[in-house]
Amino acid sequence: MKYSLQNYLYAIDANNSTGKKRALKSFEKSYKKIQKQRQSLGKDDDEVLNRYLVRLKTNISVIEDALPGS
Repeated sequence: MKYSLQNYLYAIDANNSTGKKRALKSFEKSYKKIQKQRQSLGKDDDEVLNRYLVRLKTNISVIEDALPGS
């Protein structure tokens, strides 16, 4: 997931729309995989992980909204 986020930010910086789409797709795949594995965590750990995942998705949405042409 970290690698996907880094690629996403680099693609935005380089104005590379294809790379951005690819990185977002990779991020979503990682996100779904983590969501499936969350079920095996304890309640406290699950809540912490959920908080971080929501924050990541929110920040990506804010970045997407701020980009020209979005």
